[in-house]
Parts: sequence; C-alpha cells; structure tokens
Amino acid sequence: DKLPSQRHNALFRRFIAALTRGGPGGMPRPIEMHAHDPRRYVGDMLAWLHQSLAGEHELLSSLFGSSSSDEDSPRMNKEREGAPAGAEDHTGEEEEEELWDIPSILDRVFEGVCRPFKVRVEQVLTSVPGGTAPSLLLIFRIGTLLMFYLNTIAAFVKPEAALTNSIKECRDLAQRTLYDMIKAKGDKLLRHPPLPCNLLLPPSACSSALTLLHDLLSCPDISSVAGIPQDPADPNLLHYSPILDAVLDPVLEMCERSAEILREASSGGGAA
Repeated sequence: DKLPSQRHNALFRRFIAALTRGGPGGMPRPIEMHAHDPRRYVGDMLAWLHQSLAGEHELLSSLFGSSSSDEDSPRMNKEREGAPAGAEDHTGEEEEEELWDIPSILDRVFEGVCRPFKVRVEQVLTSVPGGTAPSLLLIFRIGTLLMFYLNTIAAFVKPEAALTNSIKECRDLAQRTLYDMIKAKGDKLLRHPPLPCNLLLPPSACSSALTLLHDLLSCPDISSVAGIPQDPADPNLLHYSPILDAVLDPVLEMCERSAEILREASSGGGAA
C-alpha cells in the first residue's frame, strides 16, 4: 500500500513541475510554455505521461524481478530442504500475486495526474488562446493524437484504468466537438442553399467542403493510429465513413435543393 501511495504523490509533483517549471535548470522547458500551440501542448503532456508510464513500469518490473529472485536465496533453499518431498508451498501466493499486479499498481500511481491532464485538454478543445474557437482540423488532429496514445498505453495499464478512461473521455470530447462543428456548418448550408449561377459551376460551399474533407483525410497524424488503413484506395475505410457522411451528406442535399430552385425557375420562365 505504501509503494503505490508514495509513487502516486511523487508522480503528481513531477507532473505539475513539468507543466509549470520544467526540468532542472529549465531544460526541458515547462510544457505550459507551448500552450499557444494546442497540438504541441497536448502532445507534450501525452508524451510525458507515456514516458513516465514506461519508466514506472520498468521500476515495478525490476522490483518484481528482485522479489522473484529471493526464491534462490539461502533462506529459501534452507526452507525447501526441510520440506517433505513433493510438497508444494502455496502460502501467500495469492497475496503476492495481488501485491505485484503491476497494471493495478500503475493505475493507482497515475490516478493523481488524470484530473490536471484532463482539465487542460478540455480547455484546449473548447477554446484556444485569444478566446477563439479551435479549428476543425485542429480538433481532428488532437483527437487522432489522443487515439494514438490511447492505443500506446494499452500495453501498460488495464482498459478500466483511470488514465485510460481520462484519455478516452478527452478523445470522445474531441470527436463530439468535431462532429458538432461539421453539423453546424452543414445546417448553415441547408438553411441558406446558394442559388445556381448562370454557368452552372459548383457553388463555393462545395469547394470549401471538399477542401475540408481533403485536409482531414490527408492529415499525417491519421496514419499513426493502429487499425486505421493508410491506403486511401482501401475499400474498408470504416474509420472514414462518419467523416465522409458528416461532410458530404449536407453538401449533396444542398446541391439537390439548389437544383430544385433551378428547376422551379426554369418552369416559371417557360410558363411566362
């Protein structure tokens, strides 16, 4: 009980120091110095957590290994010599297994950093320096970054761990924010569909939507997430389907409404 508590307190102090003071002598610089760059800010926090998680896992694994080597100590050998032939000693095995459940210990150690991390990511996803709303592309890239680290830390902690849940909640918030912003753009298009021009060229809204879609699907961060196909020609692009639907469906409906306006105008002109 003392080990997780001590590591929990030490890690919390180190995380706050990394955010506000940086390393010894100011190097590396405080993470919050990059708060003006939201993607780097979130990425630096996630990288720090991942690096610390790997370090704590290595530390606990070393301790676990040293405790296992006690089986070969002179005391243990002496006890074995006095035991009946064929006897197996199961005393305390369950307690030792529970004591050295490293993922559970890591969960307790990292509980303290979850709240300060989550609060800062939520601030980034709702506003950027200057009080303006973050861009669609920025939200998408942060969400993809969160997904990448969510897959990465799965090697160290259990799916129900506090750190895992915190990153999941941030990822879910990023996804909700992304689709809410796309939906708001689509609703605006449908409320005010543009009139077809005389040359029957695509309206500027179509070009804007396709540019947005291109920027999202060509985002370099998306190829780093496990399970997402990197080949745009892959027929099994399940990850892209919600994005395609959210962006293209309002545009297609807008084009249909614009075409209806054009048909009505042509019918009225013929009747006249």
